Amino acid sequence: MNTHKIRATIYRDIREFFTNYAVLTLLVMPPAMALLYGGTAQKSGAEMPEIMIFVVLGTTLSAVTTNIPLMLYAEENEHGLLKLVMHTRSDLVNGMLGRSIVTLLITAAVTTVSLVIMNGTGIFSLPLFAGLILAAIIFLNLGLWTGLYAKLQSTSTVYGVIILFFLGMTPIAETLNVKEDSIIIVIAELTPVYQLIAIHNNAGIMPYVILLLWLGLTMFLVRMAVSKRTETL
Repeated sequence: MNTHKIRATIYRDIREFFTNYAVLTLLVMPPAMALLYGGTAQKSGAEMPEIMIFVVLGTTLSAVTTNIPLMLYAEENEHGLLKLVMHTRSDLVNGMLGRSIVTLLITAAVTTVSLVIMNGTGIFSLPLFAGLILAAIIFLNLGLWTGLYAKLQSTSTVYGVIILFFLGMTPIAETLNVKEDSIIIVIAELTPVYQLIAIHNNAGIMPYVILLLWLGLTMFLVRMAVSKRTETL
Protein backbone atom coordinates (compact mmCIF):
# COMPACT_ATOMS: atom_id res chain seq x y z
CA MET A 1 0.00 0.00 0.00
CA ASN A 2 1.44 3.34 -1.12
CA THR A 3 -0.17 6.16 0.85
CA HIS A 4 1.30 8.80 -1.47
CA LYS A 5 -0.41 7.30 -4.52
CA ILE A 6 -3.65 6.86 -2.58
CA ARG A 7 -3.61 10.54 -1.57
CA ALA A 8 -2.78 11.57 -5.14
CA THR A 9 -5.82 9.65 -6.39
CA ILE A 10 -8.01 11.22 -3.73
CA TYR A 11 -6.95 14.77 -4.68
CA ARG A 12 -7.38 14.05 -8.40
CA ASP A 13 -10.81 12.53 -7.94
CA ILE A 14 -12.05 15.34 -5.70
CA ARG A 15 -11.26 17.79 -8.50
CA GLU A 16 -12.98 15.48 -10.98
CA PHE A 17 -16.09 15.23 -8.82
CA PHE A 18 -16.68 18.97 -8.92
CA THR A 19 -15.59 19.75 -12.49
CA ASN A 20 -17.11 16.84 -14.41
CA TYR A 21 -20.69 17.75 -15.38
CA ALA A 22 -21.73 14.10 -15.75
CA VAL A 23 -20.54 13.37 -12.21
CA LEU A 24 -22.28 16.47 -10.87
CA THR A 25 -25.51 15.30 -12.47
CA LEU A 26 -25.27 12.00 -10.60
CA LEU A 27 -24.55 13.82 -7.33
CA VAL A 28 -27.63 16.01 -7.73
CA MET A 29 -30.00 13.16 -8.65
CA PRO A 30 -30.73 11.76 -5.14
CA PRO A 31 -31.29 15.17 -3.45
CA ALA A 32 -33.51 16.19 -6.37
CA MET A 33 -35.59 13.02 -5.93
CA ALA A 34 -35.74 13.66 -2.18
CA LEU A 35 -36.95 17.21 -2.81
CA LEU A 36 -39.60 15.97 -5.23
CA TYR A 37 -40.92 13.23 -2.95
CA GLY A 38 -40.69 15.38 0.17
CA GLY A 39 -42.40 18.35 -1.48
CA THR A 40 -45.20 16.15 -2.80
CA ALA A 41 -45.83 14.66 0.65
CA GLN A 42 -45.87 18.09 2.31
CA LYS A 43 -48.33 19.52 -0.25
CA SER A 44 -50.71 16.63 0.25
CA GLY A 45 -50.40 16.86 4.04
CA ALA A 46 -49.43 13.19 4.25
CA GLU A 47 -46.44 11.53 5.84
CA MET A 48 -43.58 10.45 3.61
CA PRO A 49 -44.01 6.73 2.79
CA GLU A 50 -41.00 4.88 4.16
CA ILE A 51 -40.65 2.94 0.91
CA MET A 52 -39.84 6.18 -0.93
CA ILE A 53 -37.02 6.87 1.54
CA PHE A 54 -35.50 3.53 0.60
CA VAL A 55 -35.96 4.32 -3.09
CA VAL A 56 -33.85 7.44 -2.56
CA LEU A 57 -31.27 5.45 -0.58
CA GLY A 58 -31.08 2.88 -3.38
CA THR A 59 -30.77 5.63 -5.98
CA THR A 60 -27.90 7.17 -4.01
CA LEU A 61 -26.07 3.84 -3.81
CA SER A 62 -26.49 3.06 -7.50
CA ALA A 63 -26.13 6.58 -8.96
CA VAL A 64 -23.27 7.77 -6.74
CA THR A 65 -21.52 4.78 -5.19
CA THR A 66 -21.66 2.61 -8.32
CA ASN A 67 -21.98 4.91 -11.29
CA ILE A 68 -19.36 7.49 -10.43
CA PRO A 69 -16.35 5.12 -10.22
CA LEU A 70 -17.82 3.22 -13.18
CA MET A 71 -18.00 6.40 -15.24
CA LEU A 72 -14.54 7.62 -14.24
CA TYR A 73 -12.85 4.31 -15.05
CA ALA A 74 -14.67 4.05 -18.38
CA GLU A 75 -13.52 7.56 -19.30
CA GLU A 76 -9.93 6.75 -18.34
CA ASN A 77 -10.04 3.48 -20.30
CA GLU A 78 -11.47 5.17 -23.38
CA HIS A 79 -8.78 7.86 -23.45
CA GLY A 80 -5.94 5.56 -22.39
CA LEU A 81 -5.32 7.52 -19.19
CA LEU A 82 -5.40 4.47 -16.95
CA LYS A 83 -2.39 2.95 -18.69
CA LEU A 84 -0.47 6.20 -18.35
CA VAL A 85 -0.74 6.34 -14.55
CA MET A 86 -1.10 2.65 -13.66
CA HIS A 87 1.89 0.45 -14.51
CA THR A 88 1.58 -2.40 -11.99
CA ARG A 89 -1.08 -4.25 -10.03
CA SER A 90 0.00 -2.30 -6.95
CA ASP A 91 -0.61 1.01 -8.75
CA LEU A 92 -4.06 -0.17 -9.79
CA VAL A 93 -5.00 -1.29 -6.28
CA ASN A 94 -3.72 1.95 -4.70
CA GLY A 95 -5.74 3.95 -7.20
CA MET A 96 -8.85 1.91 -6.44
CA LEU A 97 -8.39 2.47 -2.69
CA GLY A 98 -8.11 6.22 -3.16
CA ARG A 99 -11.15 6.35 -5.44
CA SER A 100 -13.11 4.16 -3.04
CA ILE A 101 -12.41 6.47 -0.10
CA VAL A 102 -13.60 9.54 -2.00
CA THR A 103 -16.67 7.74 -3.35
CA LEU A 104 -17.76 6.50 0.08
CA LEU A 105 -17.29 9.94 1.65
CA ILE A 106 -19.33 11.58 -1.11
CA THR A 107 -21.96 8.85 -0.74
CA ALA A 108 -22.25 9.61 2.98
CA ALA A 109 -22.65 13.33 2.26
CA VAL A 110 -25.27 12.86 -0.46
CA THR A 111 -27.18 10.35 1.68
CA THR A 112 -27.25 12.74 4.63
CA VAL A 113 -28.41 15.68 2.51
CA SER A 114 -31.12 13.61 0.84
CA LEU A 115 -32.46 12.26 4.15
CA VAL A 116 -32.53 15.74 5.71
CA ILE A 117 -34.42 17.12 2.69
CA MET A 118 -37.16 14.51 2.99
CA ASN A 119 -37.15 14.38 6.82
CA GLY A 120 -36.13 10.74 6.69
CA THR A 121 -33.39 10.69 9.31
CA GLY A 122 -35.84 9.24 11.85
CA ILE A 123 -35.76 5.80 10.24
CA PHE A 124 -32.10 5.29 11.10
CA SER A 125 -30.92 2.92 13.77
CA LEU A 126 -27.61 1.23 14.52
CA PRO A 127 -28.61 -2.03 12.74
CA LEU A 128 -29.76 -0.11 9.66
CA PHE A 129 -26.56 1.94 9.69
CA ALA A 130 -24.50 -1.26 9.74
CA GLY A 131 -26.54 -2.64 6.85
CA LEU A 132 -26.12 0.57 4.88
CA ILE A 133 -22.32 0.36 5.24
CA LEU A 134 -22.37 -3.19 3.85
CA ALA A 135 -24.67 -2.12 1.01
CA ALA A 136 -22.43 0.85 0.18
CA ILE A 137 -19.37 -1.41 -0.13
CA ILE A 138 -21.38 -3.81 -2.31
CA PHE A 139 -22.45 -1.05 -4.70
CA LEU A 140 -18.91 0.36 -4.68
CA ASN A 141 -17.57 -3.06 -5.69
CA LEU A 142 -20.10 -3.19 -8.53
CA GLY A 143 -18.82 0.17 -9.77
CA LEU A 144 -15.18 -0.90 -9.58
CA TRP A 145 -15.89 -4.23 -11.26
CA THR A 146 -17.85 -2.86 -14.19
CA GLY A 147 -15.59 0.21 -14.46
CA LEU A 148 -12.45 -1.85 -14.95
CA TYR A 149 -14.13 -3.76 -17.77
CA ALA A 150 -15.84 -0.80 -19.46
CA LYS A 151 -13.74 0.46 -22.37
CA LEU A 152 -16.16 3.13 -23.58
CA GLN A 153 -18.27 5.73 -21.78
CA SER A 154 -21.29 4.53 -23.74
CA THR A 155 -20.75 1.06 -22.31
CA SER A 156 -20.58 2.45 -18.80
CA THR A 157 -23.96 4.13 -19.34
CA VAL A 158 -25.54 0.78 -20.16
CA TYR A 159 -23.96 -0.90 -17.12
CA GLY A 160 -24.99 2.00 -14.90
CA VAL A 161 -28.63 2.03 -16.02
CA ILE A 162 -28.92 -1.73 -15.47
CA ILE A 163 -27.57 -1.45 -11.93
CA LEU A 164 -29.71 1.61 -11.19
CA PHE A 165 -33.01 0.03 -12.19
CA PHE A 166 -32.44 -3.61 -11.28
CA LEU A 167 -30.54 -3.17 -8.01
CA GLY A 168 -30.80 0.44 -6.85
CA MET A 169 -34.49 1.23 -7.37
CA THR A 170 -35.92 -2.22 -6.58
CA PRO A 171 -38.16 -0.91 -3.74
CA ILE A 172 -40.36 0.58 -6.47
CA ALA A 173 -41.57 -3.00 -7.01
CA GLU A 174 -43.67 -2.48 -3.87
CA THR A 175 -45.71 0.17 -5.71
CA LEU A 176 -46.50 -2.00 -8.75
CA ASN A 177 -49.47 -3.75 -7.12
CA VAL A 178 -48.13 -7.20 -7.91
CA LYS A 179 -48.73 -10.28 -5.77
CA GLU A 180 -46.27 -11.03 -2.98
CA ASP A 181 -45.42 -14.38 -4.54
CA SER A 182 -44.74 -12.79 -7.93
CA ILE A 183 -41.36 -13.57 -9.46
CA ILE A 184 -40.67 -9.81 -9.54
CA ILE A 185 -41.06 -9.51 -5.77
CA VAL A 186 -39.20 -12.77 -5.08
CA ILE A 187 -36.16 -11.58 -7.06
CA ALA A 188 -36.36 -8.03 -5.70
CA GLU A 189 -36.32 -9.33 -2.12
CA LEU A 190 -32.85 -10.76 -2.70
CA THR A 191 -31.32 -7.42 -3.70
CA PRO A 192 -29.18 -5.34 -1.30
CA VAL A 193 -31.59 -2.42 -0.90
CA TYR A 194 -34.40 -4.79 0.03
CA GLN A 195 -32.20 -6.12 2.82
CA LEU A 196 -32.09 -2.60 4.26
CA ILE A 197 -35.89 -2.56 4.29
CA ALA A 198 -35.88 -5.96 5.99
CA ILE A 199 -33.41 -4.73 8.63
CA HIS A 200 -35.61 -1.70 9.28
CA ASN A 201 -38.57 -4.06 9.74
CA ASN A 202 -36.61 -6.16 12.29
CA ALA A 203 -36.34 -9.23 10.07
CA GLY A 204 -33.56 -10.78 12.14
CA ILE A 205 -30.15 -11.91 10.94
CA MET A 206 -31.06 -13.17 7.45
CA PRO A 207 -30.75 -9.74 5.74
CA TYR A 208 -27.16 -9.50 7.01
CA VAL A 209 -26.45 -13.00 5.72
CA ILE A 210 -27.70 -12.02 2.26
CA LEU A 211 -25.70 -8.79 2.34
CA LEU A 212 -22.55 -10.72 3.30
CA LEU A 213 -23.16 -13.11 0.39
CA TRP A 214 -23.46 -10.11 -1.94
CA LEU A 215 -20.29 -8.67 -0.42
CA GLY A 216 -18.36 -11.89 -0.97
CA LEU A 217 -19.59 -12.16 -4.57
CA THR A 218 -18.75 -8.57 -5.47
CA MET A 219 -15.31 -8.75 -3.84
CA PHE A 220 -14.58 -11.87 -5.89
CA LEU A 221 -15.70 -10.06 -9.07
CA VAL A 222 -13.47 -7.08 -8.29
CA ARG A 223 -10.51 -9.36 -7.67
CA MET A 224 -11.09 -11.09 -11.01
CA ALA A 225 -11.38 -7.72 -12.77
CA VAL A 226 -8.13 -6.49 -11.21
CA SER A 227 -6.31 -9.63 -12.34
CA LYS A 228 -7.71 -9.29 -15.84
CA ARG A 229 -6.95 -5.56 -16.05
CA THR A 230 -3.41 -6.04 -14.75
CA GLU A 231 -2.62 -8.16 -17.81
CA THR A 232 -3.18 -5.15 -20.08
CA LEU A 233 -1.19 -2.56 -18.11
